[in-house]
Amino acid sequence: MEVGIGIFVFLILFGAAALFVAIFALVFFILRQAGDWRKLAPRYPAPGEPPGTRAAGQTLSVGSVQYKRCMTTVVSEQGLYLTRSAALGFLLPKHPALLIPWGEFRTAEPRMLYWRKAVRLGIGEPRVGSITVFREFFDTLRPRFDPAVSERIR
Repeated sequence: MEVGIGIFVFLILFGAAALFVAIFALVFFILRQAGDWRKLAPRYPAPGEPPGTRAAGQTLSVGSVQYKRCMTTVVSEQGLYLTRSAALGFLLPKHPALLIPWGEFRTAEPRMLYWRKAVRLGIGEPRVGSITVFREFFDTLRPRFDPAVSERIR
């Protein structure tokens, strides 16, 4: 009888672990589909990381999906480079890196991100997607945008 109970407990624990992994994978699949990354990736592929001002561990959102302290950004002459840091890379599917040229940022709207002032930047014409960045980061990017884009943000 004790062997039967041991197998029963093992099967319950194994089933619970498998269920957890399946739910984890499903949530990240849904998030990946919900965000704008998959729409931006074919239009703005990055051939490699460009030279520029690099910052790891950034927080921003791409579409409706928020990436807290796991993004690497590079502000370069060509545009804004975005990639997800590899902290959880072994668990999450890899997103292709993006390089969005400065001229592709068409709108800027005030927003909040994690209870801080932020700016949502519309990308492409017609609009392909958006990213939301903290206001302080936007202020460092402002000189690179067309004045018509950034004039609404004071």
